[in-house]
This record gives sequence, structure tokens and C-alpha cells, in this order.
Amino acid sequence: MKSLKSWLAFATVGSAGLTAIACTPPAPTTGNGSGNPSGTVPTEVGGLLYPAAAMPALPASTPVGEPIVLPNAVVQYDMRTQIPAAVDGVVELIATPLPDKAPYNPNDPDIVFHPRDVKKEQPYRRLRENDLIVKGQILARLDDQLVYTQKMQYLSMAPAIKRALAASTEAAVLQKKLLDKLEALTTSVSVSELLQQQSLWARYVENQMNSEKELIKNDGEYKSAETQHKRYWIISEQNGRVVRLLKSAQDFAKAGETILELQSIDRVKVEAKLDIGYASQVRKGMLVYVEPTRPLGSNALTNYHRQEVTAVAVTAHPGRPMVVSGGLDGAALVWDVTATKQSTRLANPPGVGVRSVAATGAKAKGHLVAVGGEDGKVRLWDLSNPDKMPKEPVATFDEAHVGSVTAMAFTPDGRHLATTSGRDVFVWSVADRRKMYALPPEHRDAVTAVRFTPQSTLVTVSKDKSVRTWKLGETGANVATVIDHRGGTVEVLGVSSDGSRVLFDKDASRLDVVSLADASTVGTVQNPGGGARFAGFALFSPDDTLILTAGADNDQRGELTVWDTPAPGNRAAERRRLVTPRNAAITCAAFSADPAFKYVAVGTVDGGVHFWTSPTDGDGKRIVGEIVSVVPADAKSVQVRVELMNPIDKANPEGLQDRSAATIIVPPGGVPATAVPNVLAAPPAKAAIIPVGAVAAPTPGGPAVLPASATTPLVTVPPVPLAPTHALPK
Repeated sequence: MKSLKSWLAFATVGSAGLTAIACTPPAPTTGNGSGNPSGTVPTEVGGLLYPAAAMPALPASTPVGEPIVLPNAVVQYDMRTQIPAAVDGVVELIATPLPDKAPYNPNDPDIVFHPRDVKKEQPYRRLRENDLIVKGQILARLDDQLVYTQKMQYLSMAPAIKRALAASTEAAVLQKKLLDKLEALTTSVSVSELLQQQSLWARYVENQMNSEKELIKNDGEYKSAETQHKRYWIISEQNGRVVRLLKSAQDFAKAGETILELQSIDRVKVEAKLDIGYASQVRKGMLVYVEPTRPLGSNALTNYHRQEVTAVAVTAHPGRPMVVSGGLDGAALVWDVTATKQSTRLANPPGVGVRSVAATGAKAKGHLVAVGGEDGKVRLWDLSNPDKMPKEPVATFDEAHVGSVTAMAFTPDGRHLATTSGRDVFVWSVADRRKMYALPPEHRDAVTAVRFTPQSTLVTVSKDKSVRTWKLGETGANVATVIDHRGGTVEVLGVSSDGSRVLFDKDASRLDVVSLADASTVGTVQNPGGGARFAGFALFSPDDTLILTAGADNDQRGELTVWDTPAPGNRAAERRRLVTPRNAAITCAAFSADPAFKYVAVGTVDGGVHFWTSPTDGDGKRIVGEIVSVVPADAKSVQVRVELMNPIDKANPEGLQDRSAATIIVPPGGVPATAVPNVLAAPPAKAAIIPVGAVAAPTPGGPAVLPASATTPLVTVPPVPLAPTHALPK
């Protein structure tokens, strides 16, 4: 098995705290019953190799018991909705309007305008299959010219009717005043004249009543026309995704004929089989966790290595961290990932393959890179000026290992370097390129990884299935702790940046997070199911919040899994899957520690160097769902169905994909209801994300409903002008 070198990137993180420790360490302690296998006697090591920070205290572990894990669960969207035409008509647009002042490319073929929008004031974007849709979003328009004309006719008639009503009301009021005066003059007014004036007033009142009836009728006809007009606008009544477009612009659609088909995305179900022996531990109504599998492709870098990439490291240039890769083709390349995406070759002797690389961290003076070759030599490069790469190394260490330099790491301050070849581990002074000493031959097989900690210790990982920590002095080193009985499938095991924890491959499907203070297990990373295995490397992120693991199986060699670092006593939750092009097997990996440019870089068997930006806080978080059914699947298993709201937000703009994979985690007794919100409640409107193109969800244009006539007494109805409350559609 080829050694993997991605642990080198973690040398970029150090600690600023300083404490004093004893010069002569106690006899080594052991984990898992190992003992001191070599029987060597601790020796005097002199003063500390570099200032040591205190070992941080880990939070108390609160074990919650072993959860039930249901791997290979399948996410399914339940409901598909057919969106029909409500009326007969020609389809004018299957598109959705852009928001006001939203930028767009006028040459984009998906940007269209309504046929009657001659001034091109409102751009639309064509709908495509798989587009995300939010509730209330316009999806299509039918030819509405006739009903629109009718609506405008009723709208234009309203002011005239209002004026007629006002005139008849005023005439009735004046006539009533005249009639009242005539009735007061009973001695000088004839009965016939009085009756004539009363008849005239009655006609004025009748005219007023007719005008009111005409206004009410016009109002009703306008409302009817407006209601009919809305039926020419196809509007989504749910959040969803376009599954199929069954009509095109200029097609004729009959009432009830499907225009397009949407799939609801607000609510999804996740189903998996569970061994019938555990059926009694799950029940309907129990809250559980769902960990989605979210594959993510890498950013493109051109393949320059002609053979396998054996190691990668990341420099600590502020705001411009660069990837250094080494390959069996003898090339050591520096990649300007954040700027040009181009690589620069560091000269290496012809025919000498590169087996390891390491870069100094943020606490070091300058930016040095060490390159370990198959000839056993270490070459030191100064990359302090990223715009001017050096032509030659600043030094080649005089002494050399007998075999290939397979692993290396700098101290946090960059003043010392540890290198390995077989069982040999050398500690070097970088300033004078001098080998200070070799570690005692405690390991019984080759050392595959080394890592310095802020506590002036060195952690070594070996094929003898043990992890050792060494107290480092100026003249020598002694074993402090031995943690053995590893599974041995993971050759490079990460150490947390604060020096408190190490990853430990208990077996092929489980990693433990082990305290370096007392060798106790404080958390686990467990692959769901028996088929998935850990291999190659397992690394902490620079801030220790994430863990990166590689797989052993053929279908997993080209992907990495990102986990949330488990809380003490808990299991890690899966965050993301990182997938290489062509599923190329990954050999090594490293993190960038720069806060402005966080990424993961990897090397592959086919010579590729790829990178991904680090997951955000909201990316891939596990989701709480509710078990809605537990039914027999066959003689040996039950089918467990979980329903949950589909989280669509900035961190996960696509939400959960139909037919995607997930894992259901059932903690002992389920997730406490008090710890989570109502997981089956309808999501807030703001949870819906408008798809690419910034498609808005406006209400169809047109005037508001006309106000109904008031049922007030005659001759007191005030004239109210009619006017639309917003712009009419084009």
C-alpha cells in the first residue's frame, strides 16, 4: 500500500500559549494495554525543542448510547402537480418575470418579452425543466387580449356612471329643496303644480337609483372580467421544481389541458430498511436525524503530474494560500489556487520521485517548503515571494535517509522538521540544515505519518498498528504515550490543532477521536453499513470543527467524506461528499488554514490535483424528521419511513434531491421533542430560494377590484373616483 502524505498540511497550525514542562519525561503510558514494546530506557533529552503550550482540557464526555443507523436510505418527493390551463387560449409565454431592475444579458436566449410589450419594459426568463419555483411565482401567460379589453371597457365606463350618479343625486337634492319650499306655501301653490314638482323629484330619484344600479352592475362585470383575466395567468400555488414542460409558446391549450408539471419540494420522505431485530426500538411519531449525502464536484485544475500524486501541502501565505504537490514523476509543483490557477515547477533531480512535501505554518518566519525524495534527501525551498518562484532550492540537507522520505512535518514555529523513512524518524534544525537526532527505534514497522503538537511533542503513526507521542528535547526524545491495537487501514491519522486529540482507526468502518492526554475515546466517526470502509487518511480541519476521511472500496476511492467533529461522547454527523472527476482514486489531502480562503486540496492516482471550498456552517447539517410508519418489508426487515420538511436556504439552495441517498440516525429514545422546532410545520415563505436568474414572484398586473357601491340613503351618496391601484399588464 502506498503511503499517503496529506497530514503535512496540518503543520500550518500552531499554538501561542507557553508553559514549562519537565526535562525528563516519565515512563511512557500506554493505551489499550500495549506497554513499552522495545524495552528502551528513557534518556535525558535536554531542554524543550520549542516552547510548549498546556494541554487543553476536553469537555466532560456525556455518552448517549449507541444509535441505530439505517444506511442507504432513499429520499423521495411524494407529490407531483399538473398545472393546467384554466381557459382555452394560445400560450404566449412559458416564462417568469424578472424583478424590477434585475440585471440580465439581453443576448441570453432564455430572456424573452411579452409579444405586446413593444417597449420591452418587463423581461421574462424562460422556464426550463428542473428550475426551482416558489409559491406565487408566474409560470406562463395565455393570450388575454379579449378579456383584457372587456375589463378595460368596464373600467373606462365607471367614471361616466359616477358622473351620472353625481348629477342625478344633485338634481334630486335641488328638486327636493324646491318641493319643500312649495309645500310650505300651501295658500299660493296649486295642487296640480305641487303634484308636478313631486313627480319631477320622483323622476330625479329614479335616475339616481338607475345610476346606482348601473354602477353596481358595472362593478360586478368588472370583477367578473378581472377574475376571468387572472385565469389567463398560470401561477404556482406551491414551492416546487419543474419536472416537465408539456406546451411551448404559440401552442393552443384547451381548458384543463396540462401546461407543465411540478414536483412539490416542501416536504419529502426518506425510506430505509431496518433489521427486524431492531423493529421494537423504533416507532411511529419518533423524531430522528437524517444525514443527506450531498456529492460535490471539485474545482478544475489542469493535470500536470504524469504519475501518481503522493503528497500535497498548503502554504500559509496570508490571503493567498498555495498548494504544493509532489508526484512519482519527480515533479514538485506549486499551484496558485486563489489567483491564476497555474502551477510552477520546483526543480528536482531527474528520475527522483517526490514522496512527501511539507509547508511551514502561520507562526513561522517566512514560507518554507520541504520536499522529500526517493533518494532519501530533503530539499528546502523558500516561497516567501509568491510572485517570483525560486529556480533552485535554498538547501539540500547533507545527511540523507537510506530509503525514500515518505512523511515530514514542520514544528509550529517552522524552526524544526521531522522526516521519516521506514522505521527511522529524524528531527532536523532548519536554520543550519543539521540533523539533531533520530528517534529511538520504538516502532516495529514503517512510520507513515508524523505531526508536531503545540505541547512540544511529536505524534507518529506506524504500520505496527500503534500511535506514539514523543516528548521532544534539544538532544533527544522519549515516548510519552503508546496507543495501539489499531485496525491499520488508515495510514495517515490527523491530530487536532490544539494537540488534544488524535484520530484512531479502530477498524475499517469506525474511527475514534482519542484524547492524547489519557488515551480515552471521546467521540466516534462511523461509516453507515458494513460495506463502507475507511482507508488512506483521516484529517482534522485547521479549526478542528471538521474531519475529512477517505474510502477504501473501489466505488469510494474517488470521494472524500466531510464530517462534523463529534461532541464528546457522541457520533460525528456527515456534512458533505467530495467527488473527484472520473472517480479518480485520492491519495493525499490537505486543508488551507487561511480564514479568507478555506479549501481542501487533494492529489490522485492519475496525477490530478483538485480542490473544494470548505463547507459552510449551514452546509449539509443533519435534519430532524419524524417516523410516520414502520411496516414489514420482508421476513427479515421492516421499512421505516421518515417525513421531514425540505430545507432550502442559502447554504443548500437545491435542498434534498429526489432519489438521493441519506442515512437515518435513531438516537436511543429518539431526538427529544424539546430540542427541535416543529419539524413537520410548513416552512416560512422566506425559506424558498429563487432559482438562478433571480426570478421574481409578482402578482399579475391589473387594477384592484372596484369598490362596491355603498347602501346609503338616497341623495347622500358621495361621488368616489375610480382608479387602479397598480400598473396594468402590457
